[in-house]
Amino acid sequence: MTPDPFASSTWATVLSWFSAISVLLCLLGGISGAALKSATVRDRILWAWIALCTLALTPVRYMLFQVIAAVSYPWQSIRAFISSIGLSVYVPIIFAALAVLTVGVPIFVARKIAGPSARPRMTRLVLAAVVFPFLCLLGSWFYYSIGFPLGARSVHWLHPGDVLRAANGPTYLVFKYVAMPLTPLSFLVPGDQLPGSDLALLRLHIASTYMNARKEAWVLMTAYPDLYGRANSCRYSRRSFQTSHVWPSSGIRPTPVTRHSCGTRRRRPGHWESAFSRSKSVVLAKSRVCLLR
Repeated sequence: MTPDPFASSTWATVLSWFSAISVLLCLLGGISGAALKSATVRDRILWAWIALCTLALTPVRYMLFQVIAAVSYPWQSIRAFISSIGLSVYVPIIFAALAVLTVGVPIFVARKIAGPSARPRMTRLVLAAVVFPFLCLLGSWFYYSIGFPLGARSVHWLHPGDVLRAANGPTYLVFKYVAMPLTPLSFLVPGDQLPGSDLALLRLHIASTYMNARKEAWVLMTAYPDLYGRANSCRYSRRSFQTSHVWPSSGIRPTPVTRHSCGTRRRRPGHWESAFSRSKSVVLAKSRVCLLR
């Protein structure tokens, strides 16, 4: 059996779990404190609706996955620990800005529409409940279309092995059970060629989103050479696939919709292409799918 090239060490796994549990306990404490505040019945119903829409329609679940991955990353190697010092300077600013724009602003607007909690009017509460889901969808569109792709480029300089090792343990479980359902995700290969393993899906998504093209190719060559061979033989460009939606219970893997735009992409060989011939052009077809499970 081939060993996992991106397996974490025992110490890294233990420290990742300790960090993740600490974050989850802090989050649970904040939610419990907010829920125990005194409020009217109408106000509590509105807050319950806001919480439900926030979980279902905003990127808050995916942001939780990012936080768990971030606290797990420094323990993967000495190199990762040193690079995390630089990340701590600007990543929290980018993360906070996106969180405020995509989650905080919709909640703030809904609360302003609802008015003072001491004397909530039924008409204003209903209006806030109707408007809030549309604000959540608008925030999600901005996050996944503009903010998140731009923010992910800020970590392209990290070592791909450390980034993928941070996806083990608690990060994988949060991704599988919290972040992955109903979230639009991008992958390195067409949807009909995605592997069945959720861990493989996570790693392909991380490589597709948080790495540049050369590191993407290195990940495929290192962990999934069969997928690399099929992707390299594909004549579609990186944007040849649109989002497809499938119910997981049907047993059908996500199938992309092609635009018939073909082409190859040649680039200068670099360090991450040392595993294969430097004269070979690498063509990786990205697909963007939404896994409803």
